[in-house]
Amino acid sequence: NLGMMRLWNGLDRTPYYRDECGRVVGSSGELWPPYQEPERPNVTVFSSDICSAMTLEFDGAFSLHGVDGFKWKGNDKPFDNGHNYAETNCQCTAAEEECPVLAPGTMDVSSCKLGAPATVSYPHYYLAHPSYRDAVEGMTPSKADHEFM
Repeated sequence: NLGMMRLWNGLDRTPYYRDECGRVVGSSGELWPPYQEPERPNVTVFSSDICSAMTLEFDGAFSLHGVDGFKWKGNDKPFDNGHNYAETNCQCTAAEEECPVLAPGTMDVSSCKLGAPATVSYPHYYLAHPSYRDAVEGMTPSKADHEFM
């Protein structure tokens, strides 16, 4: 359990999201349990920026400047809002019968940010619905540049 979060601000779940989306689970990202083996394919990271956890997929081993390491990447699930993955419907902050509100690819974090109108996505709306990229000039998502690791 070393490096794994059990509480955040004294709570085992956040008040911002329903059901599983509000659970405080995973690592904060700064400290990992010892002896992580590459056979353990996914890691879950709790991010205070989104007041929620996201799971990253194992993407293999790599070496950079003589240092060996492992890579994990994000997929389209963390910012899906219930469109393609029913279990992500709990990210929606509107009344449950009105969800999903946002197109896939962003997450409403307004309640997490004291009511400030805010959403998050991968850089350049990588893996998001094309309508987001089309609405903002200069968005050029690229797997090589914007895949989260």
